[in-house]
Amino acid sequence: MRILLSHRYFWPDSAPYAFLLRAIGEDMADAGHEVHVFASKPSYRKNAETQTPKSEKMGKLNVSRTWVFQEAGAHVIIRALNVFLYCMGLFFKTLRLRPDVVTASSFPPVFAGYAAGLAAKITGAKFIYHCQDIHPEVSELSGGAMGRGIFAKIFRWLDNQTLRRASAIVVLSDDMADTLKRRNLGDLPIYVINNFALDSGEPLGEPPAEYAKPEGTRRVIFAGNIGRFQNLETLSTGIAQCFARHPDLELFFLGDGKALADLKAQWAGNPQVKFAPFLPLDQ
Repeated sequence: MRILLSHRYFWPDSAPYAFLLRAIGEDMADAGHEVHVFASKPSYRKNAETQTPKSEKMGKLNVSRTWVFQEAGAHVIIRALNVFLYCMGLFFKTLRLRPDVVTASSFPPVFAGYAAGLAAKITGAKFIYHCQDIHPEVSELSGGAMGRGIFAKIFRWLDNQTLRRASAIVVLSDDMADTLKRRNLGDLPIYVINNFALDSGEPLGEPPAEYAKPEGTRRVIFAGNIGRFQNLETLSTGIAQCFARHPDLELFFLGDGKALADLKAQWAGNPQVKFAPFLPLDQ
């Protein structure tokens, strides 16, 4: 069977789904399937190497990457253009490859699934929609632009078309399944399958000594994607209310993401708020 797996980020990018997709692809390839991966070239991490090849053989995986603009510090228009470039690339990749199965996650929100689902319908492929988030509901709750007024209605309509085209819709929890069922689209093929422990593919080892917790310090750690939807500004403000009463308390952000620069600016010079870059998952 020819399978096309897709996501905006793929290994060696540090986004969690980049590792997840590689693990899924390698298992499928080991089972005897012809597995292709479609992603974009620039890295998820600001300072990581971006000169990845346009196409390569990664073990048994056939990986191709489309060009988009570098997003570190980019204007929202550039980010929107990147969504368009990536999704158009995914659409035409599916048409050219004509896979038996094509998958898309919920990033970029709404449009990646729509592009893959429409191309799957045209080519007769089965489409698997792997929802790590549900949009525009996430934006409605977080105050994002996708969840406001007419935009929310348009994005929900587009996403409903994607759901109707899917041969399988994979969500992470029963409450995510219930959220989709509340759209009243009939008997959708929803499966609840949570994620699994990921191997970073990098050597085991101890974290760098400079990130070790100092003796006598109580540390609160947020590790993972430092993004817009995590509401970390509010989280950190709440924890900071304890700093004066607990001088041994430290808030430690471990990772990278779109909200990192704003968080660093918010807590610049505060000795009780520390930051560390992405580390291999095993560390």
